[in-house]
Amino acid sequence: MCAMLLLLTGCRSTKNVAPTSRSEATAGYTPRECMVMNFTAEMDGLSVNGQLRVAKDSLIWVNGSKLFELGRAMASPDSVWVSVPLMQRYFKGTYAELRRATSVNVTFEELQRIAYSDEEEMSGKISRMARQLGQGDLKVKITSRARVDKLTFPFKKQ
Repeated sequence: MCAMLLLLTGCRSTKNVAPTSRSEATAGYTPRECMVMNFTAEMDGLSVNGQLRVAKDSLIWVNGSKLFELGRAMASPDSVWVSVPLMQRYFKGTYAELRRATSVNVTFEELQRIAYSDEEEMSGKISRMARQLGQGDLKVKITSRARVDKLTFPFKKQ
């Protein structure tokens, strides 16, 4: 899921891309099978901790940090939102727009399959996406994974 953050390598910056409230970001969301996963991603000796939250068929949320938040991304079946303030990279758009901006062909269904796959399969798929973006080899290690009845998504009100 770090691949969503890596997708910004070639994206242009846009202003005001964050969801303005929790209700806007989760419009149409109904509780379904939910999962929370903590992971560590490593590339070129740099290790980043992250958390992935998935509301099946509805919303995927991922964030990465190393002492402070490095970036976050959200994907719904029809749109993607990514923010990496440290690099001043922001993206909000459709999967087709993301594909044009990054040359990576990914869909919500593919991201969801990656999220629910085992550690080896997840690491392999994310590593392939990173290589498509011209990045180094990215390895993902799952530190915990749990199914939950209810999720909260950490959106800031603006």
